[in-house]
Parts: sequence; structure tokens; C-alpha cells
Amino acid sequence: MIYVIEEGLNGHIKIGYARRPDKRKLTLQNGNSNRLTVIMTFEGDPSLENKIHKDLSKYKIREDGEWFYRNEKVFAYLNSLSPIEPKTEMMNEEEFIVLWRDSEDSPTDYCPFCGERHTHGQGDGHRASHCALGNPFFTRKSDGKIFEQKRGYIVRTYKKAHNRRIHGDRRSGSTRERTSMACA
Repeated sequence: MIYVIEEGLNGHIKIGYARRPDKRKLTLQNGNSNRLTVIMTFEGDPSLENKIHKDLSKYKIREDGEWFYRNEKVFAYLNSLSPIEPKTEMMNEEEFIVLWRDSEDSPTDYCPFCGERHTHGQGDGHRASHCALGNPFFTRKSDGKIFEQKRGYIVRTYKKAHNRRIHGDRRSGSTRERTSMACA
């Protein structure tokens, strides 16, 4: 997961890759006297991180570092990236991120807010997100729409066949069947 960490209020930013941005922030916080905040996350891997660092090299604080000057052009570039779109669904006229899981007792897809897979017990529907509490995590679709971690997400479970729509599963490249459910 690609993360953007801000140093202080409107300070320098660090752009990096970590499986758990919240844990990476804690590691960095130990060596920094200013408060660090994860201000953006989106799907990506180390090769995307390297591309971002190369493309934004003129905004680096140090040539060999991962910290950048806060700049509108840096954020415009980050917003222009077209990562894999988070899966979304409308519920009560609001759009939410959807995390899919294989069964009710299995973990979900990777969370776009913290990079972890969550377990959520019985039933599908809206869930409060308990990951990275106290951090104002959000993720962004390529159209600019922002989803805040504090609003939670929807959990859905893959179902066995009959009268189901087929969707691609980007985790494995295979095809899985998902229930087509409308939210009340």
C-alpha cells in the first residue's frame, strides 16, 4: 500500500510503501519530534513507490530521501495516479468501500485504509472500521472521491453459485462469484 505521511500541520510529506502504513508511521514517529499523520493511502507496490519517487524527484528534500516538500503539484500528481479502484457500493444514498471475504469466518480483502485483512463475524453489511483508530485515514478513487476510514465500510461474503453475478477477483486473478445484494 502506498502511503503519504505528513510531518506536523502542513509540513513535509513522506511517500512510501508499507503493508501496514499505521505501523510504519509509529516506527517513523519514534525518530521525529513533530507529530506524524497518515493523510493518504492507496493500493500500490514497491515498483509504484519507486516510480513516484522518480517522477517527483525535483520536489525531494534530499536527493536520496523519501521526504518531499508539500506542494500542490505533488498532490495533483498523487491524485492523478490510477490505482486499482476500490470496490464500492451505495447504501442509504452514500457510497462506501466494500471489503469482500470468502466466508463469514475468513478475513476480508486488504483494507485500503490500513493494508490489513479484517475479520468481522456473522452477516454482511456496514461495519465500523476499527483499524488505525485515531488516525484520519482516507483513500481516494481515481475520480477524486474520498472515502474516510471513520465512516466505515461494507463487508460482503462470496457465495456459492446459483443466480449470482460473476466478478473478477484481483487478489488471485481468478473469477469468484459474488452475491448481487441491494442494501436497505
